[in-house]
Amino acid sequence: MKTLAGWNTKVLAGTLLFLAGTACAGEPAQKSEAHSFKVRGNISYRCYSGSGAQKNTDSRTKAPCDSQTRKQTLVDEVIQIEIKAEPNPDDSKDLYGEWKKDIDFEGRKFSAFLSLAKSVDTPSKTPYRLMVDANDDEPGHRRTTTSADARQVKDFNILTLRYASKEQPEEIEYDLTIEAVQ
Repeated sequence: MKTLAGWNTKVLAGTLLFLAGTACAGEPAQKSEAHSFKVRGNISYRCYSGSGAQKNTDSRTKAPCDSQTRKQTLVDEVIQIEIKAEPNPDDSKDLYGEWKKDIDFEGRKFSAFLSLAKSVDTPSKTPYRLMVDANDDEPGHRRTTTSADARQVKDFNILTLRYASKEQPEEIEYDLTIEAVQ
């Protein structure tokens, strides 16, 4: 009887472990994914000095304007975004990841933001959504966001956002380009 009782205990314990594992597992957890993007941000700055005795000054830095154009690459790198399931109250299996960079140039702040999401909860022909956000604080806070949907990450076209400040003493152009790396 001792052997039989021990066997029953082992069978019962094994069955309980199997059932508990099955109940806890539910749907298999969505694995994280990593995707690479080429990010390039360029800035062109020119402050017109004006004519006559009165010379213009930069409205932000108060430095005298010299009518010279300065260009700088603010960001030029291949970044990797890992998308993964984020804890949330709805127990969603959707994947999300983001990247952000802030840059100071000529007394102004520029930023580049990129997010990638994959819809898992709701079946879709285009489950990936790429969102690109660029903003600066010149002449006031300006922000532009665009997004694109695709079947696969490699299907995204190149996205470019451009800001231009014209008809001011300072002419500032900010270009941000995002491209999926194959």
